[in-house]
Amino acid sequence: MTSKTRPKRLITIHFSFGFQVHELLGIKQIMCLSLKDQFRRRNLWPCDADIADFSSSMWLTGRAFIVYRVVLALYATAMTVLAVIERQYQGLKWLIFLTNWSYTFINLHFVTQAFLVYYYQTVQPNSNGSDSNGSDSNGSNSKGSNSKGMNIKGSNKEYEEESESDDNSDDEQFIFSVEPQLPLACKVSWIICDIASNIAFPVTVMFWSLVYKPGDFDFVTLNSHALNSVLIVIDIMVSSIPIKLLHVIYPIIFITVYMIFSIIYWACGGTNPYGEPYIYPALDYSGHPKRAAIIICLFLFVGNAMSQLLLFGLYELRLKLNRSWNRLI
Repeated sequence: MTSKTRPKRLITIHFSFGFQVHELLGIKQIMCLSLKDQFRRRNLWPCDADIADFSSSMWLTGRAFIVYRVVLALYATAMTVLAVIERQYQGLKWLIFLTNWSYTFINLHFVTQAFLVYYYQTVQPNSNGSDSNGSDSNGSNSKGSNSKGMNIKGSNKEYEEESESDDNSDDEQFIFSVEPQLPLACKVSWIICDIASNIAFPVTVMFWSLVYKPGDFDFVTLNSHALNSVLIVIDIMVSSIPIKLLHVIYPIIFITVYMIFSIIYWACGGTNPYGEPYIYPALDYSGHPKRAAIIICLFLFVGNAMSQLLLFGLYELRLKLNRSWNRLI
């Protein structure tokens, strides 16, 4: 009995914004492809996402997610107002602190997300292919699965597989291409999210390690320098917003703008609310210029990078938990 050699065909699966096909790939292969794909040039820009990423949750129904977003927006807004009232002795100098810049972006992030979720869940529910209960038009759950139960959340991937065919057909090429047109509002919201999420962790670490003085503590301080990071972690795990490593460029630009502002403010003779010639002791350009330069470099090239890696790790954990949950149900 002679064995028949079956011809091989090349199957190329191209996803324009990357579906994680765990039926075809192992978890380690998916992670490898995901990390490689993160460094594509197109990932510098706020694209390759879907409206559903900004208007739905992997875990909550549509109505529950609206409530979640509104509560966060109201809380952040209330805390911003409270901070201004509690620090009214600072006057306009309230605006010189990085903490307040950071929390303002967190507040802006939660408010814009609340508007987007409400708009796409109630005003235009068909725009993201889901109804207010978090299901698509076919009645299937939209939390990261298609109608066949295949997880489709992830980053750009190109996957090539050689498989055996039972017939003598020539090489076949299967191309799946999805080119979503992300609205400008979602793109702007994504950049705000990148900045707010990334800056929160370095602000927390640097405050407690360089700025905090025992006894100088109240709830506004706790909220701005500890709960800020807690809220970001919760939001990353609850929402569906993608995290891209190259989006670290946006918080780097943000911090660069702040550092330039702090230098100009110091050069013009600006002082903090206590009359000292610096905003933070760590940024004392007159007394300790070398230390200030080192801290700026650490913030820009270490703090932002480590923070983005942490966010990406949380994002991958969210996807893995969602895949595990989908298998259970």
